[in-house]
Amino acid sequence: LNDNNLDSFVAAIDQKAMLARVFEQRLIDTRVKDGVDNSFGSDVRKLFVESFPKVNGEILGKIVGFRRNGANATAVVRWDMPNFKFIYHEFDLVAGSKDRVNIVDWVDFGSGQRFSHGFGDTLVTVVADEAATRTLLRPVSLTGPEAFQTSELLKAARDGKHTRYFDILPGLDVRIRNHPVVAIRSLQMASASRDRGRYKDALATLAEYFPDNPLYATTLLDYYLPQRDYAAARTALLMLGERLGSQDPALKSHLATLSLLVGNEQDASDYAEAAAAEDPGLELAWWAVLRSRTANQRYDEAIAALDVLEDKFGHKLRTTALKRDRLLAQLMETEQFKSWAKPE
Repeated sequence: LNDNNLDSFVAAIDQKAMLARVFEQRLIDTRVKDGVDNSFGSDVRKLFVESFPKVNGEILGKIVGFRRNGANATAVVRWDMPNFKFIYHEFDLVAGSKDRVNIVDWVDFGSGQRFSHGFGDTLVTVVADEAATRTLLRPVSLTGPEAFQTSELLKAARDGKHTRYFDILPGLDVRIRNHPVVAIRSLQMASASRDRGRYKDALATLAEYFPDNPLYATTLLDYYLPQRDYAAARTALLMLGERLGSQDPALKSHLATLSLLVGNEQDASDYAEAAAAEDPGLELAWWAVLRSRTANQRYDEAIAALDVLEDKFGHKLRTTALKRDRLLAQLMETEQFKSWAKPE
C-alpha cells in the first residue's frame, strides 16, 4: 500500500472484470472503448491518484478489515492523512492463479462512488453526446434542451472549465442538479476551483438529499463540523461504521470526540479506551483518551495519557500547549497536572 509504486497495484487489477463493470449499462463511444485496453493502466493510475485530496504530507494506507467468502473477499483500507483526517476504500477481491489476489473494483468513501462507476462516467464524457448523457442520468428523464445543456455541463467538467461549468449549472432543473452524477461533479469542480462558497453549496446538496448514504459520510464532515452540527456528524460516522462492517480505531477515536461534544461522556470513554487498546500506536486515539478521561474527571489516568503523548509521539505538553483546548485547559488547573508539570 505504501511503496509509492502503483505498478504492482495496477497489475493486481482484473482488467477484464473491471472493464465489464465500467461498460455495463453505459453508452460509451466505440472508439473510446477500443482505446481503453491500451490505456487502462495509465487511466487507472491517473484516476486513482486524483481521487485523493491534495494534502501537504504523506497519505498512508492500512488494512483495517478483511472478510472472506469462498474465493471472494473484501478488504477495508483506511488512508491516513495529515491533521487526523482519513478516508476508506473497500476493495472487492477474488482469488487468482498462482496464489495471487486480484482486485475487481473498490468503493471510494472519499469521492463517494465505486471506482468503476467513476471510471465509466469519465469515459462517457469523452464524447458526452446526448444519448450517452440520457443514459448516465437515469432514471431522470431529460427533454431535448436539458440533454444538450447537461452534455455541455459534463464536457465543461471533463475539460476542467470551472467558470463555464458554474455558468451552466444554475440553469438546470433541480432534479438534474441533485442527481448523484451531477452533485458529485459539482463538489469536485468546486473543490478544484477552490471556491469555498460553491463547495459549501455542493456539500449542502449532499446533506439535504443524501444524508443517509454512507458513501458521503466522511465528505459530509466538512459540512457538519463547521456548522457545529456534531450530532449529525456522529450519526454519519456511525452509519459509515455500519456500512464498513466494523468501527476501526480511527473511527472510534473520532466518535469519542463527537460523543463528548454532544454530551455523552460514557460513550466517549468507551470509544476512546477501545481505540487505544486496539491500536496503541494511533496518536489520534490517545488524544481521544486524554479528552474523555479529563471530561470524566479521571485526572490520574489523564496524566498517564499525557505521558504517552509526550514519550511516544514527541509532544511537549507541560507548558501552555493545552490551553488552546477548553476542556484540557481545565486539566491544567488540577493538582495532578501541576504536580506532573513541575520541573524535576
